[in-house]
Amino acid sequence: MLSNTIALSIAFCVMLLISPKGINILHRMKFGQEVRDDGPQTHLKKQGTPTMGGILFLIAISIGILPFIGEVSGLLPAYLLGLGFGIVGFVDDYLKVVKHQSEGFNPKQKMVSQIVISLLYIAFLYFYSGRANDFLLPFVKETSWSLGILFFPVSLFIITATDTGANFTDGIDGLCSSVTAVIVFFLFLVDRIILGGAELGALPGAV
Repeated sequence: MLSNTIALSIAFCVMLLISPKGINILHRMKFGQEVRDDGPQTHLKKQGTPTMGGILFLIAISIGILPFIGEVSGLLPAYLLGLGFGIVGFVDDYLKVVKHQSEGFNPKQKMVSQIVISLLYIAFLYFYSGRANDFLLPFVKETSWSLGILFFPVSLFIITATDTGANFTDGIDGLCSSVTAVIVFFLFLVDRIILGGAELGALPGAV
């Protein structure tokens, strides 16, 4: 738990330091959010809001957890999973800026990217982790079921649904901080791993 606190504190401080400057840089580079004209009128206020702010999250989280990569089993694959999704989001936002439109990747491209990245992570867990195929109930200790080969579809659904759900409910603030805060807080309570602690620390700094 001490490692969680340290990672959280590091990520918070880094995010607090880099977010104002980072947002200003995105403004100057005109990396603004494009909003569809046929969407809700309330979304028009998001026009021009700096996009690609997720890179600030990745920087803060990386600095927060990298010192503990060698100490916590399974942390590196989880970090690479998050990094993979972050790269997909970065490219998606970059295409929006370059094309000057509200869509970067089309839905099929996004889903294929998520599935490929998720399957690589799931395969690693299944073949190289001793109890990776066990299904655990959150907050209920010593209660688990072995999923066997069903570990693949169940894990794929959970991972992609979580990632896609965050995209669907992305807030108007442009940085998705309010949405991500809820997701990360839950995962932090369930897993109590450093990756969650680092993300939780980055969010207040972003706000």
